[in-house]
Amino acid sequence: MSYAVDISGKVKEIMNRNNVQIRSLELLDPRIKALFTGRKLKAVVIVNNKVFERLIDSPEKGSIDVIDTELISYLKVGQLILIVLPVDKKKRYVLQTTVQSLYVDRFRVEPLDPRKNRRYPQFTDTLVRVRVVNDPTVMRIQVGEIDVTRKIDGLRLDDQIPLAVGSSPVNYEKKSNKSSGEELQPVAEPVTEENSVDQELAEVRDVLCINASSELSPDQQKINQQPQITGKVDDISLGGICFKCEGKGDVFVLNQLLYLDVALENSFGAGSRPMCLNLAVFALVRAVRPEGDFCRLNLQFLSGLPPSAESYFPEFS
Repeated sequence: MSYAVDISGKVKEIMNRNNVQIRSLELLDPRIKALFTGRKLKAVVIVNNKVFERLIDSPEKGSIDVIDTELISYLKVGQLILIVLPVDKKKRYVLQTTVQSLYVDRFRVEPLDPRKNRRYPQFTDTLVRVRVVNDPTVMRIQVGEIDVTRKIDGLRLDDQIPLAVGSSPVNYEKKSNKSSGEELQPVAEPVTEENSVDQELAEVRDVLCINASSELSPDQQKINQQPQITGKVDDISLGGICFKCEGKGDVFVLNQLLYLDVALENSFGAGSRPMCLNLAVFALVRAVRPEGDFCRLNLQFLSGLPPSAESYFPEFS
């Protein structure tokens, strides 16, 4: 079974240059914190790539309560939630959180360190290819002229929240809301004999589509025609990847948008069925570290991989 998921809402929040990622409400100016915990301003809550406005509270240090009576039916402990605190038009604070407790009228989350995801170094020296996304395409993504759709094949998804919950998601991207059929579409693609017998395959692929359609945007074709920069994987997690390439990395700058392509192959032992996870996803440059004749890059995926992707990452031995 394959799925097509619209990740545009989450992508725009992460790409927004005005966003500041924090790991605790305690890092906020007390006056700003009071506006949200005092329920004078609403937070933007992103659950399974859908966007909602909710009041929040902070009953104890290190935790956040999201006031809600509808979403809780579709949540589970440990689920990842993105919380955005829009202070003004120029700055938003972003917290990655995980659900800790579910109550009748609220659910409690705990902020995470953005770098908390476990890193897997077992794919060292696997070839990775990246292409630079040009500025006009980046701008069209940010203003909502084109959508980012994630196609997922062979991986289990988290429980999805129907679009109708809480009436409609907040029109946060300033465009018409989409129907539930456009938000998440199962695609009937039978598993072929080749990939069911010889190798267990899964794929996560981000593509740019024209608004309200599955038609590929010309911008995606332009990206595919960009020259490739190759490197070797250092480690990977559900949230990002580190790789090294030749040169001093002069072509890369912080917060630059790249399109990454890598095939992660492994076998869990003699006689076991080979497994392969193909990734073709958008990522942001978070660090560039020159080291002699090569450099290391840390990239953050615009949207994290499904937790079930870890089944394709071999345990370190």
